[in-house]
Amino acid sequence: MNYTKKYEQVSDAAARAKFRRMASGAGRSNVTSFEAWFSTWWIGTDDNFYDRPWKKNNHLAIYVSSTYHPVSSLDVMYKTNCKTF
Repeated sequence: MNYTKKYEQVSDAAARAKFRRMASGAGRSNVTSFEAWFSTWWIGTDDNFYDRPWKKNNHLAIYVSSTYHPVSSLDVMYKTNCKTF
């Protein structure tokens, strides 16, 4: 199966900080996408941002795609900043 998931963030700054921690946990730095344990992570524009005009500072989200891991494993990677799996 091919799983793709979006992790919404509370602000752009929070999205950038979380993504930097995750990339660092996977041994990468200064990137906009990286691969970790057969999954591809990237930071991008939240596709639902314009449907929610009351959320002024939330237009970045963290995305992941994997053909190997189920969603529950991706959630573990997200919560641990890709340090442990």
